[in-house]
Amino acid sequence: MAPEIITSKGHDKAADYWAFGVLVYEMLVGRSAFYVRGADNIALFKNIVCVKYAIPRQVNGFAQDLIKKLLVRNQATRIGNLSRGHLDIMEHAWFQSINFATLANKDMTAPWKPTVQDPFDVSNFEQMKTQKESKGKPLSKKEQEYFTGF
Repeated sequence: MAPEIITSKGHDKAADYWAFGVLVYEMLVGRSAFYVRGADNIALFKNIVCVKYAIPRQVNGFAQDLIKKLLVRNQATRIGNLSRGHLDIMEHAWFQSINFATLANKDMTAPWKPTVQDPFDVSNFEQMKTQKESKGKPLSKKEQEYFTGF
């Protein structure tokens, strides 16, 4: 969530540009920019509102610049929400190798296409640890009736 959403100050499309910055960070780093191990939601929200995060050195300079311009507390100065709108993002140096017209026309060739055996093949994904099943008390007959038909 963007800081303006957390602080209930009203939001517009700039919140989407914030979310895009978070997505880019998570895709490049593999974790959330604002999460700290062992922290609760209040601490997470404080980090977001204070824009407290660090970008690892292995993230290239153009990507760092884009993330820093997207994760700006003041929505009026956030890239994408300036006078040129989304064009500022599309023309950012991190996207220099992308031809957006080719992409929009679906004429772009994917840089990597995974090999799959069938539509249900998950061999290209890492194994995830699953949570143990809840050992809470079973539902009563009345509670089970709420789920009739599901």
